[in-house]
Amino acid sequence: MALLLDAKPGLTPPAAARLLLSTARDLGRKGRDDQFGAGLADAYSAVQSADGEPPNAPVANVSTAAVVSPIRF
Repeated sequence: MALLLDAKPGLTPPAAARLLLSTARDLGRKGRDDQFGAGLADAYSAVQSADGEPPNAPVANVSTAAVVSPIRF
């Protein structure tokens, strides 16, 4: 939340929360669930979305630390 508000000071806290929810990476069952909530917060995509740019972050394979492919929305 603080990163978003620092990058885009004019955002209201509810707008920043909507950006975080809309750019979160879904985990587990599709949509919000009890185990993973709204998913994994993606701060990079949220900041890009706040600037009006489409998110395009590289995806890292955490088991090998290799970059696999960019995410395109």
